[in-house]
Amino acid sequence: MAEKQSTEPKKGGRKPKYDYTSQEFLDQIAAYAKNGFTDGEIAATMGLCYQTFSEKKNEYPEIASTLAGARAQVNAMVRKTMLTLATGRVVRTYEYVREKCSRCMGHGKILDEQTGKRVNTCPECGGIGWIRSTDKQVVREQELPPSLNAINLWLTAHDEEWKKKMKGNDPTDLNKVEGIDIEVTYNKKEDLDLQQGMVKDET
Repeated sequence: MAEKQSTEPKKGGRKPKYDYTSQEFLDQIAAYAKNGFTDGEIAATMGLCYQTFSEKKNEYPEIASTLAGARAQVNAMVRKTMLTLATGRVVRTYEYVREKCSRCMGHGKILDEQTGKRVNTCPECGGIGWIRSTDKQVVREQELPPSLNAINLWLTAHDEEWKKKMKGNDPTDLNKVEGIDIEVTYNKKEDLDLQQGMVKDET
C-alpha cells in the first residue's frame, strides 16, 4: 500500500535575508547601481552570494528592471557630459566680494585688554579675518575648447561613417585622420603663436 503524501505545507526553512520585492530593497540596489556598482559588487556589499543575487534577479523582474533603469540614468548623464566635453563649454564660477573685517583688521583675533596680545577670536568675523558681502556676487566665465578624445569617443559610439574613416588610423591623433578636416582652437597666446608660425613655414 502506497504511503499517503501530506498536503500540509512544509514547516521550517531559512527566512530570506531580504524582501526582494520591497521598495526599500529596490531603492537600495538602485542607489548602488547609480554609483557604478556591478551586480557582483552590489551582492557583496549587501552580504549576498552572487549566485543568489543572480537567481533573485531572474526570479523577480522588478530587480532587473530597477537595475536597468538606474544604469540608464547614469548612461544618460555620462552621454550628456561627453557631449558637453566634445562641443566645448563655458565654465562659470560664482564668487562673493570679501571685505577685511574692520574690527580685527583681517587678523581674526582682537586684542586682549590686559595683555595687549591678539588672543580672542573676533566676534565680527568669527576668526576668519574677512567678512563676505553677500549682496556683491562676481561671476567669472572661462571658455574651454572641445575635447578631441571626447569627440572621438562620441563619434565612435554613434556615427557609422566615423567608424569607417577611423579604420587603419590612430584614434588618439585626430589631426591625422585621413579624410577628416579638423580645426583646433587655441586659447593660450603661446599656442596661437605656435600655430601661426607653422602656417608661415608651410607657405
